[in-house]
Amino acid sequence: MIQACVKDNDFEFDKIASANWNPDLAVPLIHTEMSIQDIIGTTESDIFSVDSNHLVSLIYRGNIYSMSGSGFLSMVDQNDNTPFTINTGDSIALFATNSLSKTIPKIVPFIFPGGQIIDSLYFKTGTLEIRITSTVPHSGTLNVSIPDMLENGYPFNFNVPFYACTGTQIIKIDSTSLIGNSLDLTSTGMPGIFHINYTATFNNSSSATALTNKNFVVESNFTNINFSSIFGNLGSTVMNMDEDSSQITLFDNFQNGELFFEDPKLTFTITNSIGMPIDAHLASFNIITKGGTTIPISGGIPDPLPVSYPTQAGQFATSSFILDKSNSNIQEIISEAPQYFVYSLNATSNVPSVPFNFLTDSSQLKADIMIDFPLRGYASGFLISDTVEFELQNIEGIDSATFRINVDNGFPASAYTQIYFADSNYVVLDSMLINPSALLVESAQVDANGKVTQPTHKMIDEPFSKLRLNHLFTAKKLLIVSVIDTKDAPNSLIEIYDYYKMDVKIGVRASYNLKF
Repeated sequence: MIQACVKDNDFEFDKIASANWNPDLAVPLIHTEMSIQDIIGTTESDIFSVDSNHLVSLIYRGNIYSMSGSGFLSMVDQNDNTPFTINTGDSIALFATNSLSKTIPKIVPFIFPGGQIIDSLYFKTGTLEIRITSTVPHSGTLNVSIPDMLENGYPFNFNVPFYACTGTQIIKIDSTSLIGNSLDLTSTGMPGIFHINYTATFNNSSSATALTNKNFVVESNFTNINFSSIFGNLGSTVMNMDEDSSQITLFDNFQNGELFFEDPKLTFTITNSIGMPIDAHLASFNIITKGGTTIPISGGIPDPLPVSYPTQAGQFATSSFILDKSNSNIQEIISEAPQYFVYSLNATSNVPSVPFNFLTDSSQLKADIMIDFPLRGYASGFLISDTVEFELQNIEGIDSATFRINVDNGFPASAYTQIYFADSNYVVLDSMLINPSALLVESAQVDANGKVTQPTHKMIDEPFSKLRLNHLFTAKKLLIVSVIDTKDAPNSLIEIYDYYKMDVKIGVRASYNLKF
């Protein structure tokens, strides 16, 4: 057993000499295993797919034309003006019985802006406004009935009470909703016509004033009309579309180089839920490259476009065609890394003409494209760039540091990569690699079919002096530039499978200068 005793005056801190400590600390920073989903930055099935052999494809989807049923047929307000003629006999009848009813039945046309011949319609929105102008000195009720319109399964009826005119003419306005009502426009035997009946009932108000030469005028206004469905002969309507464009975001980071896909496919799908044939044509269909060059897409585009149509309301019909390397220049188009599709479309409805059509508020005519890029091909000098936000806290006492990067690459592609540290104004302060011409990522080994047989390991040490470290601490952005070459490009094609991985380890060895 050993015993010891330390007295207060045996260990006084103020008697310790000042000194510098210079420890080295090695710290792992990053260890990540990346698949093609991680590199692309998404696992979403709408832009990333894998076939039964695990071959990866990128998918682009875009809409190049869309028109709704309400946009196809616009409705206009309907108006009717009906004056009542009141004679001496009417006055006598009113004073004799204290009540007088007069009915005016009418047949009224329902007007459509394009002269369409409509059999029936269902109101999604709409208002019937009744305006009464009267100099009759008796009160009463106006009944408006439309036997050809059903409201909750019953013929439409609307009562508007009015009061007696005691001086200047009275004006009474009342309204009711037409939402959910249906209107039959065939009951008269003439298309586009419906019945409306006005019945004015006057009650004797004990006035001795006769009704002769008194005015009673009813004005009906159907306003804010939109249909939920409509049936009949909708006629022919020209639907020319001015030139428009659709952006392709898959190549946003592409800057330069050569890119080749072996078997891209563009599927053009037309979906139609408008109950009539459509004669449609692609007037133009081009791409615009990043450099602003316009290239026409040629071959394989049918003229007219195949547009099927449904036979019952609520259904939709779909038709499509495919552009591939055998029937078009799509392989060349995609290898240009297009930034935009530019197109114009013209179409005419009801060609060839059929007598009975239908349209609903949810009906659509739309054209969509889908481009499928199986990742089989090559990239040569494929330059991509990106910018990410960056911030590193300053750590006091660091004299220098060495970053060690270990990459085990299971992809059949190599990359020259440089990372620039920039301030908030994108002014470059420093770079990660002193020698960016050295491969940071070396291609894995492949067989004769372009499939990986063995990953490749690469290790790089990158020293950072005190000055370079200060640049890191003040940087706010990372500018990442990579030049990618697939194995033996452009002489060999490679394939990308979902089980390929890249293992990246980054560590730092820092030298401290700590003063006490």
